[in-house]
Amino acid sequence: MKNCSILLTFFVLILTSCGTESTPVYTLTTVVNGEGTVTPSSGEFEEGEVVTLTSNSDEGWMFQSWSGDGSGSSTSVSINMDSDKNVVGNFQRKDYPLNITVEGEGTVQERIISQPKSTDYPFETIVELTPIPEEGWGFIEWSGDLNGNEEPIQITVSGEKNVIVKFESKIKTFGGSKSDAGSDIIQTTDDGYILTGNTRSNDGDFSGMNKGSNDIIVMKLSSNGDIQWNNSYGGSESDMGNSIIQTTDGGYVLTGFIGSNDGDFSGMNRGSNDIFVMKLSSNGDIQWNNTFGGSGSEGGQDIIQTTDGGYILTGSTGSNDGDFSDMNRGPNDIFVMKLSSNGDIQWNKTYGGSGNDGGSDIIQIADGRYVLTGYTRSNNGDFSGMNRGSNDIFVMKLSSNGDIQWNSTFGGTESDVGSDIFQATDGGYVLTGNTRSNDGDFSGMDKGGADSFVIKLSSNGDILWNNTFGGSEYDVGSDIFQATDGGYVLTGNTGSNDGDFSGMNKGSVDIFIVKLSSNGNIQWNKTYGGGGIDMGYSMTSTTDGRYILTGFTNSTSGDFRGIDKGDIYIFAMKFSLNGDIEW
Repeated sequence: MKNCSILLTFFVLILTSCGTESTPVYTLTTVVNGEGTVTPSSGEFEEGEVVTLTSNSDEGWMFQSWSGDGSGSSTSVSINMDSDKNVVGNFQRKDYPLNITVEGEGTVQERIISQPKSTDYPFETIVELTPIPEEGWGFIEWSGDLNGNEEPIQITVSGEKNVIVKFESKIKTFGGSKSDAGSDIIQTTDDGYILTGNTRSNDGDFSGMNKGSNDIIVMKLSSNGDIQWNNSYGGSESDMGNSIIQTTDGGYVLTGFIGSNDGDFSGMNRGSNDIFVMKLSSNGDIQWNNTFGGSGSEGGQDIIQTTDGGYILTGSTGSNDGDFSDMNRGPNDIFVMKLSSNGDIQWNKTYGGSGNDGGSDIIQIADGRYVLTGYTRSNNGDFSGMNRGSNDIFVMKLSSNGDIQWNSTFGGTESDVGSDIFQATDGGYVLTGNTRSNDGDFSGMDKGGADSFVIKLSSNGDILWNNTFGGSEYDVGSDIFQATDGGYVLTGNTGSNDGDFSGMNKGSVDIFIVKLSSNGNIQWNKTYGGGGIDMGYSMTSTTDGRYILTGFTNSTSGDFRGIDKGDIYIFAMKFSLNGDIEW
């Protein structure tokens, strides 16, 4: 009985041992590389069990692949648990395009702040955008998925982004759908500018302002070139403003010519075209308005305020009656007219001979006398024996009463015209204009077509030096002044693409600025314009040492690309000391 009990216990032990033997268990570990999840994330599984892992991408990310003890690029993978397993789920950022649209002329620099650069940007890449305008253009604003005018600005690429960057031309243009032109511009005491010229438009910047064929315009601009006020003056015929000054009382005086006998000149016309002199308040309201002339045609070209508070002007007259009664010497004469502060004639004189003669520019010099320039075709009268052929440049010094003190002509056998003159700091004079001659005072200096010239004179009117600038086409100097370094700054127009303007032509006719040394040698030379006709007429220095210029253009390309105001429009351009466009 005892033996049977021992045997039973032995079998029980064997059975118990067989029933408690367990299946191996293995550990599954998952690791996420990037941003996302893997389910199940980890756990222990019996040997032989197959576990399916599923990837789940976070926003802006996408599943890339399995690695470690997993493989493939499917979003799920099956793992056979025959040992401990380590599986890596790899996620990568989605790439999104950053689309940038440029309005105007310029580019945008993209700089990656937090990721390496690629064609598209990975999700949550921070990109810094910097607007880079072309010369003569300025950054205005961002729009689309950005706004404001911060520069540079950052954007986070969390999806497809569309950004618009707006550039505008810095050049100030004014006009309407017809022809408009600027003739003269000066800086005002408030550091703004006053501009005169003419307009045929009745829309745009001159909406509802047209009074007839062609009107005089006066525009007051801020220091940034924005319009503060804008007036037109005239009647039903053609009227044009040529020269404007700011007066000591803060108002303005301008001159030019009128063909109207109505409107602002009602009953005032004496013949074909008359000279006008108009006094404006600081707001552009007419304070007084006078016309001068006879039955012929006259025009005022330049006016200045004199030291006694009156005015003196020059131009040309074809009349022998009216204000020029018995004063005519030929088809057209130079006139110089001295006015009181109220615009009344104090004295009026003509100069010339039997040919066509005209005054272009007049200055009052330190001794109270006057110096003027222009052109003469005469070889008699005040220019007896002085003509060298066709038109000659003249420079004439007058007493305070208008009597000739000395009178010189310059030129050759072809046409030569003086446009502008000023007194230099050494007491001499510097003048510009254009010449077609290759002899006389311009012997061997002709470069083709017509050339601009600069002549330096002594205080007695003798030539100290004389240079021409141009190429094979038509080049004209229109305005000149002394620079702060003692040199000179010249502006005008060029049709050349060779000579002094080699490779510089942008279209038919371009504006040029030439910086000269005190000896008249070119220090730098730049052209401005587009595919059309661009004309620079009046330029002066500003209190901050820059240059301001006006004229007209019909270009819509080059420096005027993206601008289209109409047939012909006015421009105002401000330049740095080096001739770079500031606006």
